[in-house]
Amino acid sequence: MGRVHAAVWGITLAVSTACGCGGTASHDGSGDASLGSETSAPDSSVDDALSSDSGSQHTLDGAPSVEAGGDSAIPANTVGGCPLFPASSLWHQRVDSLPLDPNHAAYENWFKNHLDDRCLNNGGTTFHTYFPGAFYFNVVPSGQPLVPVSTTESLRGFSAGGAFVSDLPHAMPLDSSMKVEGPNGVNNGLSGDRHMVVVESGSCTLWELYAAHLDSTGWHGETGVRWDLGRDETLPDGTGSTTAAGDPIFPGYIRYDEVVSAAGIDHALTFQASIAVVARIAFTHPASQREAICASPTDPGAFPYGGRLRLKSSYSDPSAGPQANAVIRALKEYGAFLDDVGCCFTFRLVNDPRWNAADMAALDRIDISDFEVPMFLDSLRNVGPVCANAGCQ
Repeated sequence: MGRVHAAVWGITLAVSTACGCGGTASHDGSGDASLGSETSAPDSSVDDALSSDSGSQHTLDGAPSVEAGGDSAIPANTVGGCPLFPASSLWHQRVDSLPLDPNHAAYENWFKNHLDDRCLNNGGTTFHTYFPGAFYFNVVPSGQPLVPVSTTESLRGFSAGGAFVSDLPHAMPLDSSMKVEGPNGVNNGLSGDRHMVVVESGSCTLWELYAAHLDSTGWHGETGVRWDLGRDETLPDGTGSTTAAGDPIFPGYIRYDEVVSAAGIDHALTFQASIAVVARIAFTHPASQREAICASPTDPGAFPYGGRLRLKSSYSDPSAGPQANAVIRALKEYGAFLDDVGCCFTFRLVNDPRWNAADMAALDRIDISDFEVPMFLDSLRNVGPVCANAGCQ
């Protein structure tokens, strides 16, 4: 069947090969959780990542192309003709005019004091932003055959009528050519988080699988979730997804097509942070659970999953080009949600050979002190397992 493989080889704008996290946290709030969940930083340079031909989009029969400058009837902020949730969802709410959160000073100081020292810039005094990762997404036509998927946890999600179903049939629209998180999207065994994202056009269904791998017996994974991209869906409180926070991973990607479009990025981004930053006592939507790793703090200054950072309106980089400025604008207008434990202070950037490396390198100069915490659009919640390990309170 025809499909689009959109390469998402994360561009390492701040090159640091010493940021390996190792280990994987259970994404349903249960099981033996060990420190770290996001993939280690690749050793490739910006130029190496940008020159890779894996960044191109390939359109085969049956799946619509979403190309910059293409059919104006298909907005740049859709994928496979599908929106990334309705305009009313938290993902699309602008926060540039919101007041600061009452606890913003404590949150901001906690970030500055608890990010991993490996996140320091070359001068060793400030914490830079960082863009590691090796992500792909796949677009398949409506009606792509479902194949069995063996998961260690339930395949959960939403019915056609919008009701949450905790244990769906263990089947997804996959085949052996699907790309997974990792160098060049190749099924690379059992290392890393191996997120797999599939957008089913027509039905506008988002399928996500954590720890995906294919062997001679078929597809396997840990947690799988099915989302309806046409509905404003948040998992029930205390329910996990393919991210540690319980949100979908795909809407937070930074994609070339939306960056260069006239509309620009119209949604929040997502970021990961060192475990010492992430709160173990609370979360806020669109997250659906709190961190379960014992090493995460219980201090009220620790940042909750679903909490949003906003780039300060005063931030400016005269050397930034139009592509970097589109990302900067989105971080000011929509901000970014914390949704996973990872190395340093990291975002997910879709790789594409059309990126301008010199332009996008300006993003590396953004420091954690350039961000602030706007008022949360949803209340803090405290639901779900506090910690997976015995003896942890």
